[in-house]
Amino acid sequence: MRVVSEIDGLGSKNDEQNRETAVFKRLKEQNREVLLHQGVRFAFRVHQVQKNLVSSSLFLTDRG
Repeated sequence: MRVVSEIDGLGSKNDEQNRETAVFKRLKEQNREVLLHQGVRFAFRVHQVQKNLVSSSLFLTDRG
């Protein structure tokens, strides 16, 4: 009886570990999505700033 309860205890630990592993995989996936989103936002902002700098530099050279 003791052996059976220990084996059952080990099985539940594996189930818990599998659940934790699934949770960690999902968190890792969510972090990857967040980082990708932040990277796209950053690239868009850099593009906007660069576009404004080129526009203003062209305006300044045309005035001179």
